[in-house]
Amino acid sequence: MRESLRLWFAPDRLRGVGETPDYRFSLANERTFLAWIRTALALVGGGLAVAQFLDGGCLREGVAVAVTVRCIEYLGRRKSAVAPSYDRLLATTPALDPWHRLLEQLRAQPSAYRHVDVGGLVKYALALGRTFPDRLTTLLYLFWEPLDANQFDEFRRHRAELATLGEAVSGGRVRFEAKSFESLWREWTERRSPPWLASHVARLRARYSVSIAASPAV
Repeated sequence: MRESLRLWFAPDRLRGVGETPDYRFSLANERTFLAWIRTALALVGGGLAVAQFLDGGCLREGVAVAVTVRCIEYLGRRKSAVAPSYDRLLATTPALDPWHRLLEQLRAQPSAYRHVDVGGLVKYALALGRTFPDRLTTLLYLFWEPLDANQFDEFRRHRAELATLGEAVSGGRVRFEAKSFESLWREWTERRSPPWLASHVARLRARYSVSIAASPAV
């Protein structure tokens, strides 16, 4: 405490303690913080649009929609471990049989899904089924991919796994729908109202619609 007071009244001594931090670190942290804020605002705007314009209307009585978003984390191999206690919960929740069978398939073939976190999605479906027992529910899986995704095996496998998962859980009370951001934005551009939607989509595309093959090397 005494030493801190001495440094307070003799600031010149601070220069002899440690090294001056590189200002570039502070600027980089600030840019990261601002980038997260911009992304959060974009997701909030996107969430409002999903809530207002998704087919079926998620705010209608008797209907619920939950949205989960993926950026590029699905490109890594996913570990979809689910505790055995979830089996009992799935078995006692009405109309979740397809999701229960999917969990059993995951345990029998852990490598069946390389990019999709099936375990996490099963947990989401269970939470929706128990939270909204009297509603038809949709679990909307929004994911980002580059404009030239078809040129890369990883993105093609990801889409194939999503299609397989959708077929596996069809017929259950918790529906599963996967949609890329680009396809969602394409649907928005076909709408003529509200008037701010077109400019919102343009800003999102300007920031996130990119082609990997055309990107300059760093």
